[in-house]
Amino acid sequence: EEFAFVERAGCAVCLICTDKISLMTRSNIKRHFETRYATFALKYPVGDSRQKACQELLCRVQASQQQLRVWTQQGDWNSASFAGSLAIVRNGKPFTDGEYAKTFMLDIIKRIKDMPLSARTVHDRTIMMAKQVEDTQVKDINAAPYFSLALDESTDISHLSQFSVIARYAAGDTLCEESLAVLPMKGSIRGEHLFKSFIEFAKEKNLLMDKRIVVCTDGAPCMVGKNRGFVALLREHENRPILSFHCILHQEALCAKMCGEQLGEVMSLVIWVVNFIVARALNDRQFKILLDVVGNNYPGLLLHSNVRWLSRGKVLSRFAACLSIGNSLIPSTSSQAELVSKHKWTEMKKLQPADELIVKTWNALPVTYHTLQRVSIAVLTMFGSTYACEQSFSHLNSIKTNLRSRLTDESLNACMKLNLTTYQPDYKAISKTMQHQKSH
Repeated sequence: EEFAFVERAGCAVCLICTDKISLMTRSNIKRHFETRYATFALKYPVGDSRQKACQELLCRVQASQQQLRVWTQQGDWNSASFAGSLAIVRNGKPFTDGEYAKTFMLDIIKRIKDMPLSARTVHDRTIMMAKQVEDTQVKDINAAPYFSLALDESTDISHLSQFSVIARYAAGDTLCEESLAVLPMKGSIRGEHLFKSFIEFAKEKNLLMDKRIVVCTDGAPCMVGKNRGFVALLREHENRPILSFHCILHQEALCAKMCGEQLGEVMSLVIWVVNFIVARALNDRQFKILLDVVGNNYPGLLLHSNVRWLSRGKVLSRFAACLSIGNSLIPSTSSQAELVSKHKWTEMKKLQPADELIVKTWNALPVTYHTLQRVSIAVLTMFGSTYACEQSFSHLNSIKTNLRSRLTDESLNACMKLNLTTYQPDYKAISKTMQHQKSH
């Protein structure tokens, strides 16, 4: 408990990183703990707090062992492989981490070596899961009465242009907002090029375009140009009226620049504090240690960028979140008030999202109100902003790190889809369509 280690098969196993130390001596274990987990030692001093933390870590390890035992006892290696591949993608790790993961899981159960998790296997599993999610998305969109699109084009960190396509539709009583694709644009970025790329994608996926009612864009000339813009070409192609909305958040961003002195003063102060911390390596390291000690899940502060129009709000939100955690260090509120607030938050989390409650209400109307019902669902599916596109670009840049900047278009789109979708891949269904093969 002093160094968060347990003994397994004659080896010392770290409960934090699950690394093994074959020579089980106090000096080796102490060196491993002190060189890697100084923040853990500060956060959980020796005594009851560290004992409790170690017990929680041990429970997590045992839970993962139990799940793997169920899979391995059933011989369901493919389900285990899909779960491992999804975890690698959603945690932003390289495909090659699959084999690394197997090395420290081998001591959990000997038969784990039969789980296919090579780099090629993780790549193939990722593509297959993304394909299944995409098929489900298209199926639900085609079954919906209407759907709307939010479209935006931006350049990623590798200076490649990407075209984001987000759909909003009602699936039963649920209002879905899903990333359909991030289409790479190799050449010029004009309205006709964006239109051609989108139409090819829609035909390939068999999207029922006659159900689309709204297209929301950022108002760029390539999108809303009178003659050769994307929206104009789309209306000409379908020969019917299509509503086109200008992203309201762009208008809000422009208004924010003209706000009064009070808001500008606050933003200037926040930017100065953020720059003071993040721009200096020592300050940044010390601040991250402080966040870890007080139990903040955020890795640090965000730098403001005028290029990204959502940057201002994200910087302020992260700053406020870190500030609230810091303020918790002062004995400022009573324990009773904390209990009441926790109770209220627990009750609020039980409530259904407002959109789902509204959709469910309209769907419950009798048949005599069918027309009103369809109009109401159509209004609910409309986009008011391209905020979702901006989020997809943020995920895109986080995925295209130095380690994975050379991903193929297919792999990148698959990683994006699995990171952004609310759909859960059906491992069992995919496993039934393929034969089990061992990893080499």
